[in-house]
Amino acid sequence: MQCIVPLAGPQLTHPRYGLLGCYPVDGVPLLKRTLQTRPWWRAGQISAKDFVFVLREGAEYEALRNAVTEWFPESRIVTLSRLSKGALMSVLAGTAVITELDEPLIVDLADILYDADLDVDARFAGEPTANALVPFFEDDDVCYSYFRIEQDGSVAYAVEKQAISRNASAGTYIFRSTSHFVASAGASLSHARLELAVGNTLFVCPVLNSVIRAGGRVLAVPAYNVRSISKLLHAGVA
Repeated sequence: MQCIVPLAGPQLTHPRYGLLGCYPVDGVPLLKRTLQTRPWWRAGQISAKDFVFVLREGAEYEALRNAVTEWFPESRIVTLSRLSKGALMSVLAGTAVITELDEPLIVDLADILYDADLDVDARFAGEPTANALVPFFEDDDVCYSYFRIEQDGSVAYAVEKQAISRNASAGTYIFRSTSHFVASAGASLSHARLELAVGNTLFVCPVLNSVIRAGGRVLAVPAYNVRSISKLLHAGVA
């Protein structure tokens, strides 16, 4: 199992709180606190060497690189020279250093704390038609991505920054394999680019629609104890 964490966007720092990934949450830096409380980390299904962090050159680069190297030794770092067209493109850059293309791939935006009853390997093994898993919680703020979910727990449609339901994405997208993610992302870029873009920025969540269009299932997994720390920080209420 591999995990790509895109940290190359334009909002990595806050004028009051500094580098957001280093902001203390329960006495632990946000990035470390978030990634090391995921169910796959707690279950020992993933370790530091399985992470790929996508960073961007700039004022905060050295501090962020030093932090992730300290917290996740042996992790891999992909460095971009400039802003990409969005998280989707940053994640695609991260796939370049993954050699285990048939293992599950987790894309984690790492800005929402949550718990979930999810064994990734067991869920994929028990659901052979499922090609993606997505934790979700109840909300209606348009800062999140949203899913329409069928009665059987499968996602019918995904969209960025539109509250088409109360099923908000927890910011983690789990694909059956890296190769499947790349294929789905490519199909999305070729045939549904406008669906991916908000404000000329390409997001990860709508790639799930390509999984669905290709006949795969996307299974929604309830998340609980949800804390959207970055939202609170940018609102200035932390």
